[in-house]
Amino acid sequence: MNKWLNRLYCLEKEIKLDRRELNRIRDRACSGTGSYEAERVSGTNEHSKVETYACKAADLSAKIDRSIARSLDIKKEIYEAIMTVEDNDLRLLLKLRYLEFKKWGAIADEMNYCEYHLRHRLHKKALSRVKKPA
Repeated sequence: MNKWLNRLYCLEKEIKLDRRELNRIRDRACSGTGSYEAERVSGTNEHSKVETYACKAADLSAKIDRSIARSLDIKKEIYEAIMTVEDNDLRLLLKLRYLEFKKWGAIADEMNYCEYHLRHRLHKKALSRVKKPA
């Protein structure tokens, strides 16, 4: 169950990394990096480099858009599964961890629980009560 709930976190990290890479590609396209000597040797010019970067940026941007759409679907699935937990505290714990990606210490502080108790007892109990969609 834990792995199933963590899918959103993993996908959000991937989207964040892809966005950083997209920004690097755009920066390279705008900065005109590369030396004159490298251009002369490779036979490329600045215009073709910009086109190459623009194509890479467009491809990565489309991938990010698909990932965001998938992220929204996963978030809905996880939210619906968490809402099957009847106990308010357990449901809050799951929301804070798997929808807001809060660290154990922050969740423990917010819920006024000992971190050990929260992480090793309540979390286990909460996971056992989640009903994953068919």
